[in-house]
Amino acid sequence: MSDIIISLIKGQDMKKILEYQEIDTKIKDIDDKLKQSPERKKYMNALAFAKSKDEAVKNFDAKTTALSGKLDAAKAGFEKNIATLSEYKGELSTLDSSEEAAYFQKALSQTKTALETCERDLVQILREMEETKKQFEDFKTRLAEEGVIYNQNKPLYEAQKKEADEKTAEIKAALLKAEAGVSPELLSVYNKKKAENIFPVFVPLKKDMCGGCFTNVPLNEQSKLKREKMIDCEKCRRIIYIID
Repeated sequence: MSDIIISLIKGQDMKKILEYQEIDTKIKDIDDKLKQSPERKKYMNALAFAKSKDEAVKNFDAKTTALSGKLDAAKAGFEKNIATLSEYKGELSTLDSSEEAAYFQKALSQTKTALETCERDLVQILREMEETKKQFEDFKTRLAEEGVIYNQNKPLYEAQKKEADEKTAEIKAALLKAEAGVSPELLSVYNKKKAENIFPVFVPLKKDMCGGCFTNVPLNEQSKLKREKMIDCEKCRRIIYIID
């Protein structure tokens, strides 16, 4: 912690900033309780799923279109190979030389192989189309289920939020009053730490440990704490204090 911050804190009534933090903690507890509400979680999850609907439908449409294109191409290839195979079979009976017969026999074999490949492709495409259809049906079922969850939990969460807002409004009035006793510079330090998810900002030394993360404070840091009354915890970055 910088000398500037130390001087700011030393120039403040420690009880004032701790009183401010205590009131602020009440607000945070109410917010945390609301965030952990099962009704809120169900409502928010259902809302997020509903918001993803358009993108999901778009993806299903794109996949279906791509598979339809593959299916059309595979059908065309299959029909072409069937026609070629029939043509080659007709030509074999009219050949005069063994060389021509060998050529058409080879071409016939290649066409049969291509036809088998087309058949496998068709089977695979139809399987993928069936899987995609099932996935879409499952998605529609889930969407309906999430809709029910949304409708059930939305009013419950809104009631909880209204109650929480009313409670915090009263506490915020007390917080604003307590703020008048804290210097703007020190309040800036407090808010900066809080914005970094460091809370509570000020914690006492407890049995040679940080009162926030309960890490042992080295002896040299304890000596510094006794001199300056405040130090930054090296691990959690909270401000450890002692009061004489």
